[in-house]
Amino acid sequence: MTIKIHIDKAPVSHIDKKLFGNFIEHIENCILGGICDPESPLADSTGIRTDVLEKCKELAPPILRFPGGTVIGIYHWEDHVGPVENRKKMRNLIWGNRLCHEFGTAEFVTYCRQIGAEPMICVNMPTGSAEEAAHWVEYCNGTDDTYYANLRRAHGYPEPFNVKYWCIGNESHAEPDLGWQHNVDIYIREAWEFTKYMKLTDPTLKLVFVGHDEAWNRAVLDSLGDVCDYLSLHYYTQTPDFSHIERFETKSLRAVEQLLDEYNQKELTHSRWYRFPPRAENIRIALDEWNIWSNRPTSADPYGLFDRYDWTSALWVAKFLHMMIRHSHHIGIGNMAQMVNVIAPIVAEKDGSWKQTIFYPMRLYPAFCGESLLNVSYDCPQLDLVATLRNGGGYAIFAVNTAADPLTVELEAPLRSHSVLTCASPDLVNDAQHDYVQEYTLSPSGNSAILPPHSISLLTI
Repeated sequence: MTIKIHIDKAPVSHIDKKLFGNFIEHIENCILGGICDPESPLADSTGIRTDVLEKCKELAPPILRFPGGTVIGIYHWEDHVGPVENRKKMRNLIWGNRLCHEFGTAEFVTYCRQIGAEPMICVNMPTGSAEEAAHWVEYCNGTDDTYYANLRRAHGYPEPFNVKYWCIGNESHAEPDLGWQHNVDIYIREAWEFTKYMKLTDPTLKLVFVGHDEAWNRAVLDSLGDVCDYLSLHYYTQTPDFSHIERFETKSLRAVEQLLDEYNQKELTHSRWYRFPPRAENIRIALDEWNIWSNRPTSADPYGLFDRYDWTSALWVAKFLHMMIRHSHHIGIGNMAQMVNVIAPIVAEKDGSWKQTIFYPMRLYPAFCGESLLNVSYDCPQLDLVATLRNGGGYAIFAVNTAADPLTVELEAPLRSHSVLTCASPDLVNDAQHDYVQEYTLSPSGNSAILPPHSISLLTI
């Protein structure tokens, strides 16, 4: 049977490449022992693991979130800037071991520039202050003859870092975490103070506020809607069950979208006496933590953070990316958690590093996705397809075949190319010695393409 694909050539919405971002936190060996490992023979003179850096460059996330996560409640940025030998060595009270003082703000921004990512910083609400956050903004973005801008210059960085995206807290609703902002009224009161200090320091910042359930979100938007650029959502699933994506899409995500539509239609009432402007665009969603996290603790791994992913997990990741692309009218930022070692596409071990199966879809989509979403219609439950239009011309179509048999699709125009990611079995799991992911191209044959079993295809026309 041939599945006929109809693509409407009228663009539906803009696709922001920041959908395909990633996240690094001071958690287990994501940063210390992964990205940065001064004791490793594979590290450069600054302690950066060069083998991991090369894989992160290949992954090329358009945006990278840092330094947490839950750990943000103990993170004070001034402890991690300046000469490394003068920085404080602090225990990581949240995840154990110590905070990686060798990898602070400057190293993070440098890393972002090296891998082609926009930096995204989360500020410490639980044990920090609005003034401390504003000083961090000045250190990163200041251009005047002021203390924290000069401090950055004294540390060897004359040009501003221009960090645009800032998260005002992380999962503040979670009572087990540090802080008292799990009461939404307290979160709102303190988020306003952070907003004032930070926006008065740099009025161009894009702010991400913590989201949660409907009552929380409505309260946040009632108060902060005029200055909210993004509302944060987090999503984890314990297994790569494709039905979980549909459940999230049809319930949680659409409920937030409807709420944003309501608030985006309201007239802004932002007072000029705040002395900084309101948001300039519609409020969008930042899905700034998402992934498959089995969360099965062991004595060696009490939080179940070191997942190993089979090929079914890679297909799940591709389908989740499709879901975000389809909702690109509302979703502006996405950050897979995390990038290295901890539920991650890249694993760093003592003697080298390697790619998990989920690395491959995370590399494919930002590299080839077009800038505009197109409507597409077809009839096949085993097929998940999104069509995108490139600014330079041409169409990039992504197709996930979850069936155990090949599928034949027929488009309305001749194919230019057909690239495939697949595996001999959906149960195969990569390790340091074996990479089971198969990458190859198929010669186009007119308007038709055969999608191999359990595969991710990139079709261009």
